[in-house]
Amino acid sequence: MKKILLTAVLALVTAVSASAVDIDIKYKGYVDTGGGVFFPSTDETEVDGLGYNYAISTTHGIELFKGLFLGAGFEANLLGYYEKEYPGSYNDSSAEIGGIFTVFAEARYNILRTKKISPFVGLRIGGGYQGMDEEGCFHFAPMAGCTFNFTNKFGLDVGLRYGLYSSGVDEDYDYYDSSSVVYNTLNVFVGIHF
Repeated sequence: MKKILLTAVLALVTAVSASAVDIDIKYKGYVDTGGGVFFPSTDETEVDGLGYNYAISTTHGIELFKGLFLGAGFEANLLGYYEKEYPGSYNDSSAEIGGIFTVFAEARYNILRTKKISPFVGLRIGGGYQGMDEEGCFHFAPMAGCTFNFTNKFGLDVGLRYGLYSSGVDEDYDYYDSSSVVYNTLNVFVGIHF
């Protein structure tokens, strides 16, 4: 069985390398900033209703062939929200500021690779720290947008990105020990690639 598997892998590698057209690995980087809405999707959070967020991120990696990018990056979100007011509590609902910081792997694909204007789709998966509950979090962020290529290496990217940040939070209540909280962002972003 091992010989068959090894033979199949070698045949696949040979076929791919023999038919590889224009695989030209190059460095590519992205820097973007944006803003939008921030909201929890569970009742276990301290956040009351919709908030706002501003984000900045940078991603660096390789372009395997014209159009397919694979890389890793860092994102920082500044969040503004109202803290929940609980019945019987003495504190009023007040405006708060928090942050979510993540590192991620990113894949992005430009559909019309050779054109000056190209739609793209992408996905970020990673983890980080969310400051509302002071916990680690899982990060998942699909995106779509449009690239405006000014030169072969430089251009402008505009798009829409959904961000999901999920973490387990220890609670001090008697009837349960921990719960999962999920925060969501929906951002319009603009950035450059180089």
